[in-house]
Amino acid sequence: MHRLPFLVLAALLLATLWPVLGGDATLFYGDTALHFAPQKELSVEVARAGFAPLWNAWINLGEPLAANPSLGVFYLPGLIFHFCFDAGQAISLSLAIHLLFLAIGAYRFTRVAAPGAPWAAGTCGIGLALSGIALSYTTNPQYLYSLAWMPWILCLAHLSAARPMAAVAWGSAVAFSFLAGDPQVSTLAAVISVAYSWARGARRAIAVAAALGLAVGLVALLPSLELLWTSRRGAGLALEEAAHWSFHPWRLLTLLVPELFGMPGPSNTFWGHPLILGLNNTRTWFFAIGVGLPLWAGLPAARGRGVPVLAASLLGLVVMALGTFGPLFPLAHEWIPGVSAFRYPEKYLGPAIVLAASLGGLGLARVERNSPTRAVPLSLMALGAITLTLGAALWAADGVQAWIEAWSLAPNTDLALAETREEGLRSMLGGAAAFGVGALGWRVHRAQRLRSSSSQRGTAVLLPFLFFALTALEAMPRARRMLWTADPSLLDAPTELGRALGGRIHTQQRPPRMIRDGASLDPYPWPTGMDGERITYARWRSSGKPNFGLLEGLAYPLGYSGLETAEARSLITPLALHPGATAVRLATPHVVAGWPSSGAVLRDLESGALRLSPVQLRGGLRLLDVAAPLPAAHRVSEWLLGPHADTLLPLSGPTQLDTTEVVLDGRVRTSNGSEIRAWLANSGPGAGPVEETWSPNRVSWTWKGPGGLLVVRDRFAAGWLAIDDKGRRLPILKADGLLRAIPVPEDSRGLVLLYDPKSIRIGGWVSLLACLIGSIGLATKRGTRFPSGWQPLHGIWNSKPHG
Repeated sequence: MHRLPFLVLAALLLATLWPVLGGDATLFYGDTALHFAPQKELSVEVARAGFAPLWNAWINLGEPLAANPSLGVFYLPGLIFHFCFDAGQAISLSLAIHLLFLAIGAYRFTRVAAPGAPWAAGTCGIGLALSGIALSYTTNPQYLYSLAWMPWILCLAHLSAARPMAAVAWGSAVAFSFLAGDPQVSTLAAVISVAYSWARGARRAIAVAAALGLAVGLVALLPSLELLWTSRRGAGLALEEAAHWSFHPWRLLTLLVPELFGMPGPSNTFWGHPLILGLNNTRTWFFAIGVGLPLWAGLPAARGRGVPVLAASLLGLVVMALGTFGPLFPLAHEWIPGVSAFRYPEKYLGPAIVLAASLGGLGLARVERNSPTRAVPLSLMALGAITLTLGAALWAADGVQAWIEAWSLAPNTDLALAETREEGLRSMLGGAAAFGVGALGWRVHRAQRLRSSSSQRGTAVLLPFLFFALTALEAMPRARRMLWTADPSLLDAPTELGRALGGRIHTQQRPPRMIRDGASLDPYPWPTGMDGERITYARWRSSGKPNFGLLEGLAYPLGYSGLETAEARSLITPLALHPGATAVRLATPHVVAGWPSSGAVLRDLESGALRLSPVQLRGGLRLLDVAAPLPAAHRVSEWLLGPHADTLLPLSGPTQLDTTEVVLDGRVRTSNGSEIRAWLANSGPGAGPVEETWSPNRVSWTWKGPGGLLVVRDRFAAGWLAIDDKGRRLPILKADGLLRAIPVPEDSRGLVLLYDPKSIRIGGWVSLLACLIGSIGLATKRGTRFPSGWQPLHGIWNSKPHG
């Protein structure tokens, strides 16, 4: 009987996600299609071609690929999906399965922390997996992947108090959460689980989990830190950026009425801007934040060792999510290391909602186990009454349409009004049902006080089942509205782009870089029913926002991710205003354009040679090749080597250049006053005096004549090695504040640039060794030197540790 709630939970989730799992639809919205799909497809194509996916040569003049934590290059489950399925299927299946994984993790935490309450565990699982935050994260797969590990981290931290070897699985789960792509959630989950385990007395397990978690995740942690320190995030993002994504206190009402202000999702019926932010039309991150009234009602009844730590963490995260609207975030941004590296305060609600669902499940478990508590029924009655009142006011408000027409970003006034009234009706029905269940629970509680055994038996079956049913009936329809799906072909444009570019790896020629005309192009393949978002995006684009369109994900690191360098960010304006001139200046690009091509693109690229690529994407889009008029390799007579040019040594011997910059159009001088000949390397073999052979992580050149200064149109970055044909290591300078420049000795006739960052090599070996040690620990049988009862994998599902 105790398995029945789990089976019902799984069946309801599968029914909710069936359009995606059955392959009839693709989860398609936001960064899922614009950023994640093309980036993943490029990574997979690089790996399929036999190269390690370490460096992305297609965007931003090249940038670290494996070092970008959001791409999850080392996250094994994500790799398996993308190697086995097309990009659209891989993303949709992995998102759906991670929602199931999140639900099962929440179910297991409640089962091990409060044994004997399977319906409460099921309520926790379905409420969390179909919460507004979890479903909102289907627009950002890497965030959902990391969040799905958090309840498992809490579960294993709980088990480590009784089974020290569970710490091995605990540390591994933290590492997998980090590898999945969201350092913010994984760090918070680790800190909260350590505090929870400390409160439960499992202090020796903390050291094991921390050591193993760091070791397993080191393959991604070391290169991520290396990239962080060289980017804007390393110096800390400005508080103004966080203010743009702060969670306004008014929106706390949506904990009870998820669509109180409309839905800021695909149809864009969100009308609450004037109430929340006035004329400051700041976007919302999450569509909704509720987990269901029963789980909120269970919070006051949660008991057990470690529960105060979880409750305090929940409160702290909610206050942090308020950002600049609250007192805590500005202080943390100023004084706590690492906080300023994250842009979105609202994202603190992600781990907060996991804690809320977990605490709610623990509270409901007390009711299911016939504990004499009146907190849950009274809370449910109160929340039901409030929700009923809010829903009635929303449904009957005559001024809603005036608010929408006067202030809202949502242009679909009639649709927004209709959905607002519909949400009011749903809220009234849900509030009435919650009030009814709470009233029934109160009657049962009074009967328990009179020691009615029949009432106790009824409580064990009826009331917990009603909690579960109420949560499911509220969450499932909302989930179907929030899981924005479309025909799988709508993902073809970005995935075809990834294949078209990745397929050029085998030509051993430098790939074209991606640019787009920010003034005239909007090639996003909008599906039916997204008129609101189409108009809103058009407004943002017209105001000069540089990162919208089909290539949002490919232009994204250039000036919006925070992982870009200051020099790269400075290219945003010329790239958006003069893509042709910028292309000639830096690299031969591809341009994504509508067909027929707009006049603006043709005019802006007059200085180059525009020709059609054979690649045609869905939706009437084509790739346009632009051939820069400059030769592939070019002698530059005047350069200037930074502020320390007078200290240079002659290039005929060992070269030691005390500088970090090479500025174009200056004068290159050595210590004896002679000039250095400079060569500008750009594209394929045979073009100009320098011949080039290219692969994603390795570029080589050969030339005739003496050496000089080789300036490469590639991004300067840590991890690149320069070795000439004599086997000598040469320094790599920063040219023009952005590119690579290698001073080559006079007797050199060839050069190899190799991307081989020590951070990945060291982290990879340590992580591999840690995985081996962890696997041995998890597979340990009875009879070894470990005490009996330390088998954590067995205990995760079957054991009943003390709560």
